[in-house]
Amino acid sequence: MAKWQKTTIPISKKYSPTERKAIAQEVIEFIRDRTSKGKDKNNQSFKGYSKGYKSSLDFKLGGKSSKVNLRLTNEMMSELDLISHKNGSLLIGYDKADSNLNGKVEGNRLGTYGNKRPVTRGRDFLGIAKKDLDKILKKYPTSGEGLGKRALEILKASRASEEIVAGVVTEILDEV
Repeated sequence: MAKWQKTTIPISKKYSPTERKAIAQEVIEFIRDRTSKGKDKNNQSFKGYSKGYKSSLDFKLGGKSSKVNLRLTNEMMSELDLISHKNGSLLIGYDKADSNLNGKVEGNRLGTYGNKRPVTRGRDFLGIAKKDLDKILKKYPTSGEGLGKRALEILKASRASEEIVAGVVTEILDEV
């Protein structure tokens, strides 16, 4: 059974709960964007597919491209979320109860794909390099002017996009 796939991101204890949620959202978007560019948590390129795998029927049936970006079904990236937050840290990862998704994430991160030992080099995308985190945190001052302003903007924009998506889904369901 796959382990729970999560990572702890250390941040200042000075951030409010609202700021922690906004920072987490930016970190998650950063991870999604970086992963779509074929980079791991340390900004290293993912190892490409072997020649044998690229010429296989599985590869063709899977609809994969030669660029590794872990977005074939988009499930792993869309389900990445803030699990919890507290003073000094964010816990980012996947729903603990979803063993299938945790298995898929573990397989990609460790290269195990259901085996006890890796069958290929892992593609660990879950995390963020300190320099990248520092760039995000610079947008969130812990004192002085602008305190909390960006967090409110980020969360307001997120709420608006969720309402738009909910409206579209409602319209589609109404048509069905």
